[in-house]
Amino acid sequence: VVLAQAIFQTKPFHRCMPEIASMALTPEEERKLKNQYNKLDLNGDGSLNLMEMTKFLKRGKPDMNANDIERLFGEIDADKSGKVDFKEFVSYVFKPKETKEGDWGGVKAKFTDFGGADGLDGKEFLKFCKDVGLLKGKFTSTDVDLIFANICPKGKKKIFWDEFQRAVRQIADKKKITVQEVQDAIDASSGPILTGTQADAVRFHDDKSTYTGSHASDGPKMGSDRHDRLARASIAEVSADELSWDVVQQVYTNFGGQDGMGSHEFQLVLDQSGLREGKFKLSTTDMDLIFSAVAAGKPKIGWEAFQNAVRKIAKKTGVSTPETQMALCRAGGPTFQGTEADYVKFHDDKSQYTGTHFGK
Repeated sequence: VVLAQAIFQTKPFHRCMPEIASMALTPEEERKLKNQYNKLDLNGDGSLNLMEMTKFLKRGKPDMNANDIERLFGEIDADKSGKVDFKEFVSYVFKPKETKEGDWGGVKAKFTDFGGADGLDGKEFLKFCKDVGLLKGKFTSTDVDLIFANICPKGKKKIFWDEFQRAVRQIADKKKITVQEVQDAIDASSGPILTGTQADAVRFHDDKSTYTGSHASDGPKMGSDRHDRLARASIAEVSADELSWDVVQQVYTNFGGQDGMGSHEFQLVLDQSGLREGKFKLSTTDMDLIFSAVAAGKPKIGWEAFQNAVRKIAKKTGVSTPETQMALCRAGGPTFQGTEADYVKFHDDKSQYTGTHFGK
């Protein structure tokens, strides 16, 4: 532990050292550590003698006395050769310690819910840690960023399942709890949290003093109850200029919506509607998160959930809901060989358009 503390407190060693809990060094981590080790080898013989080790340790812990240094040097020098080679150095710092790990199945499912199949970038990894409740106490977003930077392969911007597991172990070490406790916290979480837009107050809707008729006394409860219900369900706000949903509903049904639409069908309809390109540019992660948000833990979504998904797509991409509806209409039904969608009267016949869309 003393040697580890000296390493972390000594520049530039602290920048290249992984967390002690990770145990196994990646090739990149080993290369960085070897480079720093070589800088300590002042006489260039490929090992560290007592004098070189003393200079190094005092840089990190100036208050270490000669007896402590000699004792520590003797512990690190496993073959008692009077010198510490790189293998002995690494073996001592990364001595295995007991760590309790549980089953990774539930953790992997949550990792997938957050779009992990396509990898998580730094921002998505931070959102993961926030949404599953890991940012508590002294474990901060800065710690999350440092762990991500440590485990993300050089030249890459995303981490995948193997790196994510290492991140979980480093989180456990940083929080001073077992890996299983972190696993349990992740598994018990509800997955991605998407905050729905709360509707602005509307006088003739929310001010009950303006109600008339049957609604003045025993009409349906609205106001704050309605806002709370929307926030809990993360339902996207209805756009005032939405087109008729009839044709979109037919598209939903064509892609397997008669008994509910699964995530595969959901991605297929968005693919064939062109929502992954042009001005939409939806990523697979975006689609997964939107599906997860409206599915509420179920494997399939119904028609109302699909409508909410369309509204969320519009909000995510910054494209209006009517334009998103029209893009979906172009899909018609599932095609696998570039089949052109059938003519759709209420989409392609502009004489049917009404309201603000008439004449466009």
